[in-house]
Amino acid sequence: NGPGGSRSDCECTERKTITIGGVVHGVTTDKFWDIVFSAAEQGAIDMGIELKFDRFEPREDLFVQMASKIHNLCESSIDGLFVTLVDDVVVDAIRNCTKLNPGIQIMSINAGYEQSKELNLIHHVGML
Repeated sequence: NGPGGSRSDCECTERKTITIGGVVHGVTTDKFWDIVFSAAEQGAIDMGIELKFDRFEPREDLFVQMASKIHNLCESSIDGLFVTLVDDVVVDAIRNCTKLNPGIQIMSINAGYEQSKELNLIHHVGML
């Protein structure tokens, strides 16, 4: 696929649509995450990738919501997942995800470097 998901004119092998999920603790009221969500959405458009990346409202049970979203994404047909590993509930959800969908590529962003290493995720981008 070409820019914006348009069909390319090159004699390339067409790839299937890639679906990536994202689950982060950046709630709607946290302005820090505005650029992350914007960049992810634009990148998905530019690369012709389906992105499943919803922003949570601030709630007491945010980490439980994150774990539930991770579980639902892992049961669906996503190819990859990026997450913030901010709580043991989320780490356990990722551990379960790798059992449910062993071929899924998972990376952590922003937080959770040590947990990312422990889970043997493909990469961590963010704070150490």
